[in-house]
Amino acid sequence: MYFASHSAIAPFHLHEPTSSAEAVGLLECLPEVALLAGGVDLIPALRAGRRTDNLVSLAKANDLKALEADTSGLRIGGGVTLDQLARWAPLEAQAPDIARAARDIANIRVRCAATLGGNLAAANPGYDLLPLLIAAGAEIRVNAGGRDSQWSFDGGPVGWAPAGVISGIRVPVRNRQRLRAERRYKPVASVFTGLWQTAEGLEGVVAVGCAYDQLWMARLPAGTANPAQLVTDAGDLAQRMTIDLPTPPDSTVAGDAYRTRLIRAVLRQQLESMAT
Repeated sequence: MYFASHSAIAPFHLHEPTSSAEAVGLLECLPEVALLAGGVDLIPALRAGRRTDNLVSLAKANDLKALEADTSGLRIGGGVTLDQLARWAPLEAQAPDIARAARDIANIRVRCAATLGGNLAAANPGYDLLPLLIAAGAEIRVNAGGRDSQWSFDGGPVGWAPAGVISGIRVPVRNRQRLRAERRYKPVASVFTGLWQTAEGLEGVVAVGCAYDQLWMARLPAGTANPAQLVTDAGDLAQRMTIDLPTPPDSTVAGDAYRTRLIRAVLRQQLESMAT
């Protein structure tokens, strides 16, 4: 099928696969190809002059629209919209802090159009979904080259999604899981912190968005035995968790020293708030 818009968008061939595997196959064999999910990022780019010979729409890939829940966690397809996620009852029941943060992403117009996979693949450090999922300890799966693998987060700068189709997200249900999201200081920084209890003690993650060219993350140091420790140790933990923050040149938005102090202060407040 061939489309030519009477707007500024250049002509392209439209492909409509019915599965994520078919979409991956098209990505591998077509020249000059782009993926269309919700179109929130791609359509403005095309109107601004970006050209592609082939556009692969994921609208008919029904395997990307799954929403499943059981006692082990939640499984969410990459084609689910942000609005569907925010209104999904099992998310509210099993992970209310995550549901609350998801409802605050962007605005209702964007949430109704944007898909999880498209948002994550946009490689925009100002977007809130990826740091939210990292702080929640979620697993993100990417289908590339006919193989489904996990997008890994090891600490420090977070690399962008591998080339392919973001097939799904798994949010595990953990004991006494808490999450805090601070977006009020954008574009200086956004800070997302998750915390949960294990048999060995506390585990947690902080993810910083908006402040750098890439997202940045760190894990709670081992040895934090219980939430009560956070009341007295929050300042020290915040310092230790952010010791490797990037040091880019100062920008017109905020100097690096100010940005670092802000991130540490927000992280300390978040840890203290999760102490009970």
